[in-house]
Amino acid sequence: MYLRAVHAELDIPVLHSFIESNPLGILISTHPPSDSPAPDVEITHIPWVLDAPSSSDELGKLRGHMARANPHTKALLLAADTRSGGVPVTILFNGPVDHYITPKFYTETKPSTGKVVPTWNYSAVQATGILRLHDSSSSFLQTQLEDLSNMCEGRYTSGKPWSVSDAPERYVEVLKKAVIGVEVVITKLVGKAKMSQELVDGDRQGVVAGFEAMGSDIGNAMAQCVREKDPNRKA
Repeated sequence: MYLRAVHAELDIPVLHSFIESNPLGILISTHPPSDSPAPDVEITHIPWVLDAPSSSDELGKLRGHMARANPHTKALLLAADTRSGGVPVTILFNGPVDHYITPKFYTETKPSTGKVVPTWNYSAVQATGILRLHDSSSSFLQTQLEDLSNMCEGRYTSGKPWSVSDAPERYVEVLKKAVIGVEVVITKLVGKAKMSQELVDGDRQGVVAGFEAMGSDIGNAMAQCVREKDPNRKA
């Protein structure tokens, strides 16, 4: 991840909170090529459960699961057989909103010099770590399924939450055989919030005003993000 200092977010609790608020991460791994000089790149979207670290020397763990029929799973199983220490992977978490930035928003620089170009505002967190797989018969997978369901039911639904135990036990056992548990020990964690911090005050205020003028939920959300990341904002 390319990080300019003005956009960098390195505070670990903040990065953990970002992951917990945006748990659908993109798992990325590379594998020996099948029929080309370049390595094969496998990518899979997975909802993750974050286990916060027990000490300041750790960055935490991510737990998820994948379908056994997924070619990515098969590549990871093959890699795990040849790498006793685990498989190096990257997981990318994207923020809830992002948007195109038109030069028309730059109300200070555009009228005076015209030296402005479009860009895109967004936020993301990148976790690098070592992946290990857990078979369907392990307690890891059952715990992960329960924890993930409980997390999502509590966060995204109302009323009495659904739980894994609501489904017939035999049915759950059959489905578990079709997936595999995934655990990633995080070794590096960085974040980026590109929200117009690099602009002069007049242009940054123009971005806020431009988003607010859109009169939409995403416009209001982007305006709030830019305000929150304003380097001149008082704590």
